Amino acid sequence: MDAHCVRDLSGRARRAAADDQAEALWRQALGLWRGSAFAGVDTPWFNAQCQFLDGERLAAQLDLVDVRLRLAQRDRMVSELVARAEAHPDRPTGRGRPPG
Repeated sequence: MDAHCVRDLSGRARRAAADDQAEALWRQALGLWRGSAFAGVDTPWFNAQCQFLDGERLAAQLDLVDVRLRLAQRDRMVSELVARAEAHPDRPTGRGRPPG
């Protein structure tokens, strides 16, 4: 995974003028992730970097949830939210509020 590409796409998604553009950019950014960062390496520095990158990934996933809520794409989100809740039981699955 190229963290710089993900950060660039994430920044573009945050600045997107339209939610459909932002949704496409978030999907593209998250599509670059392949497993855990630094898999198989176990040192304090790499573990800290891995936690930081995992946090960035989760933040991007939550931003995508927000955009999909605004776009009323609730049907697409159910399985993703269930999987995320199981993977991160101590964290929220979304920050957004339903439109309306």
